[in-house]
Amino acid sequence: MFISYPLCYAFERTVIRSQTFEKTWSNMRPHLERGIELIAQEAHPEGRSLVRKYVYQEPAVRRVVNDCLREIFSTDIMCMVAQIQNNHRKIAARKKEIIEWEKDLIGSPKRSWNPLNASVPQLKEKIERNKVKNAADEKQNQALIDSSLEKLKARGVKLNKAQLEGLINTADGEDVAAIMATADSIRLIFQKMDSQLKSEGATPELSKSYAGFYMMCCRLYIEAIDRALLKIEKFYLPRVSGIEKNAAKQIRSAESKLGHSRITQEQKDILNKNCLINEQIIEVAKFYTKHLNTRAKDLLELKEKAELNYDISLNTFFTMKAGADLSLLMKNSEQDLTRIFEFEMPSPAALYDVGFGEQFTAVTRQLQQD
Repeated sequence: MFISYPLCYAFERTVIRSQTFEKTWSNMRPHLERGIELIAQEAHPEGRSLVRKYVYQEPAVRRVVNDCLREIFSTDIMCMVAQIQNNHRKIAARKKEIIEWEKDLIGSPKRSWNPLNASVPQLKEKIERNKVKNAADEKQNQALIDSSLEKLKARGVKLNKAQLEGLINTADGEDVAAIMATADSIRLIFQKMDSQLKSEGATPELSKSYAGFYMMCCRLYIEAIDRALLKIEKFYLPRVSGIEKNAAKQIRSAESKLGHSRITQEQKDILNKNCLINEQIIEVAKFYTKHLNTRAKDLLELKEKAELNYDISLNTFFTMKAGADLSLLMKNSEQDLTRIFEFEMPSPAALYDVGFGEQFTAVTRQLQQD
């Protein structure tokens, strides 16, 4: 099951209302607790059924993970990447308009009384206006990158400007940014948990809660990696392969026309140039295929480590849960036993109070009269 959350979703959400870590945590916490509850059922006799686990529990946990990732994807990294890519889309759209207006300049009059026919000065004004807007967006992108680098550096994320720009401009940049956002959010959660454990003391119940949060965070990280791997396998690699095949097809088509009897030297030059361009496209496609395969290999290694951490965290959670359950059982049983041993039967002398004596006398007299 794969659910894609485009950057426009993160952009709309984060630009409208900026979320602090506390806000993200408050939104994530109920989902995390729900996931912990679902996973904890595996230790219960009712949760050991394979049908129950894979038909009910696993899909429910996956929904919880999706809800958590929605919150995580509203972080600074995703917001920055979303805004820059949104600016790139606007710049590309304006460049396309500029090209069309430059074509219109060829046949446009210097002046026109018809409002539907654009004159040369009007077109030049539009072109210049779009160029100014593009320059402003490019400047904003650089400012966003510089600002984001400072924020990431302050939070201990090691990333230089070239790496960040590469992250934004590559096809798989969105997915890598999502993994980084997930890892960064998890890191902050762990820092908060660690400081709270040290300040409050590791009681069995608190340790169990934090072990559960750690376990769910490991699960979130695995899901983010899985999404990136699936995107590479099902989307990026097939598209690059399609581009490479199309370029090879154009080369074969051009080569078949080069032997035509009536072809001119100018036409040959054009076809040869087209072949050269397509050969370069194939080389770039091969390089990018290698890049994506390397990325997938790195992600698989990362996933292997994450799965080991998850297995260990799962074991730790159930260990902490057993300890907390035993501690609670001992506490409750001790309270019950204390109540039993502190219980005293009332003294028989208490029965012979004044009221009871009067009633006893009255009944006795009635019996005697009868």
